[in-house]
Amino acid sequence: AWGGYTFVLNMVGVHAACQLFANGVRKFSWNLHKAYHVFYFVGTALAIRVPVVGWMPLQSMEQMGPLFVLVIANIYAFVHVQSKKMGEREFSIFKRRMFVYGAAGVCALLFAIVQSGKVGPLSARVRGLFVPHTRTGNPLVDSVAEHQATQGDVYFKYFHFNIFTAAVGMVMCVVHKRSPARLFVAAYFFVAMYFSSKMVRLVLLLGPACAAASAVALASLYEWIADEAMTVMEAVDPERKKAANAAAAKEKEGKDSSRAARRAEKKGFGKSSKHFKISDTPAILAKWFRDRPDHRKAIAAIVFAVCFSIGTSFLNRSWMMGKALSEPSIMMRARNRDGSIVMLDDFRESYWWLRDNTPEDSRVMAWWDYGYQINGLGNRTTVADGNTWNHEHIALLGKCLVSPELEGHHIVRHLADYVLVWTTRFAGFHGDDLAKSPHMARIAGSVYKDVHPTDFYIDEMGRPSDYMRQSLLYRLHSYGKAVDVEPLEKYEEVFQSKNAMVRIWKVLDVDEESKEFVKSGANRRCDAGGWYCPGGYPEALKDVLSGKVDYQQ
Repeated sequence: AWGGYTFVLNMVGVHAACQLFANGVRKFSWNLHKAYHVFYFVGTALAIRVPVVGWMPLQSMEQMGPLFVLVIANIYAFVHVQSKKMGEREFSIFKRRMFVYGAAGVCALLFAIVQSGKVGPLSARVRGLFVPHTRTGNPLVDSVAEHQATQGDVYFKYFHFNIFTAAVGMVMCVVHKRSPARLFVAAYFFVAMYFSSKMVRLVLLLGPACAAASAVALASLYEWIADEAMTVMEAVDPERKKAANAAAAKEKEGKDSSRAARRAEKKGFGKSSKHFKISDTPAILAKWFRDRPDHRKAIAAIVFAVCFSIGTSFLNRSWMMGKALSEPSIMMRARNRDGSIVMLDDFRESYWWLRDNTPEDSRVMAWWDYGYQINGLGNRTTVADGNTWNHEHIALLGKCLVSPELEGHHIVRHLADYVLVWTTRFAGFHGDDLAKSPHMARIAGSVYKDVHPTDFYIDEMGRPSDYMRQSLLYRLHSYGKAVDVEPLEKYEEVFQSKNAMVRIWKVLDVDEESKEFVKSGANRRCDAGGWYCPGGYPEALKDVLSGKVDYQQ
């Protein structure tokens, strides 16, 4: 949930801004003004008291949006107060000037903030929402498959017909019976839809928005069907039909005699015309529906039947998707040559091997993708997990793996007791650690300049470069599988899964002093509260760490 709180914070600001723009100056809401000020000032005051957050709400560019909404809200309030003191013409001129000066002031404030250096630029993860994947400039962010753009079929796969009805509901929330709550649903769906299209992992955010917006459209449709069902006797009982027509005619006559109708007639808008206008279409359709209850109810019945059919399909899809998503993510189905289904259980098998066959204080090094699984299923400490905020730490892990064996061992012996490597290509799945190794090299090279990512590759014939061939990762991955890999000196293979999808190596000559340094807690650098404790590296790695250059977003 790296951006969860940022999304919520900005979504509140977007909702407030939408209400300001929708209401305008004349219908300015002081309740909105007061509520938003309380939210921003109280929320920010509490947030900066959290050590992990600190002054980020005022120093992070992606969290500055609500502050600009606060400025805009006060501009609206000032203009609204002045509108009470001026005539129509004078206020119109003042409003234009105020908004021009206000926009210029906001732009000048933004420029000053950026130039001051007090506020950092947009993070690579946020930039990834506005630029194509792999172009954010951060190799760690670009390496994550979940940051890729979403394909169109994904929406129908997860939302079925609701993705279409939700779009209709969004429009209805804006143009029909608009209220603050309905405006929020529209803004939520629009924002979530845009960001989910840029990053596939954010499809999750679209779920609640899609459900709410779709419910608006479907509720209106079902209300209309229910109204037609309640008056179905109009179509079969002549007396009721006659009474209904008389009531409709009387209502029309009352409308025609209204003051607004007479004014329109005087201006020429109510006069009949022989020429058809596109703008007359809604009125013509409304009249056609009003005058033909038989047709109206037949259409309602057809729509109900179609909705029932689609709803049944949606229910079946929900059961199917629920079954598919409830299967273990670390187990895969495959088929033998005879077509029989086989369950590949190598990952769970490997993690349980760590749990049952290694000391409890063992530290396991693996690429960060599998850190949570090793910790949760294997119950062992990992060097890195799915938390990728610490770019420099992931880069050090990458340097260990892409360096030659002895050079990498100089670092590994101070950090880990075992190294776990995914080798799934030997079972027919090529997305293993060797496939990810160019990303590892790019991440390591962004911090350690002695790592050369351009020399680390596999050519079009599937042959590794000389640099890759010498790397620790390649040798851990391919020893015994490729004929040109010599035995390792500093690592001993202790486990290989049933289908050769995972290999575990024991690190030889582990530095016990460094291990005790971490085990004793001496590496912890705690804040005053004692609950936020970033760790430090053993003293023996000082020479390695002196060569790093912290990555700049």
